[in-house]
Amino acid sequence: MENLIVKNKRMKMSPAGVITLTVAARKALGMKVNMPEKVSVMAEGNSIVIRSGGDATLKTYRVSKHGQMVLGGEAKEVLMKSKDRYYWLKLDDGKHEARLMPF
Repeated sequence: MENLIVKNKRMKMSPAGVITLTVAARKALGMKVNMPEKVSVMAEGNSIVIRSGGDATLKTYRVSKHGQMVLGGEAKEVLMKSKDRYYWLKLDDGKHEARLMPF
């Protein structure tokens, strides 16, 4: 399975910027079970791209072993502009990336 789209109205960012990645998103990023991971996050237009492996040129964030992470800066602002902070996921196993798209 190369690409997967997850549209679920339960995925919502908290006012503080905390999001929870689904198990499918963690698998797409290549995370190991019960292990935290560093990911690079950047805003591209009206979406947020999360890639596995902390790139030195991009801002890196820590994803907990349960899939929770805190967004900040420009990435957080993209979801704050959407109605009620809901988002859906577009996952790509080949690129090891998850793309958050606001509803």
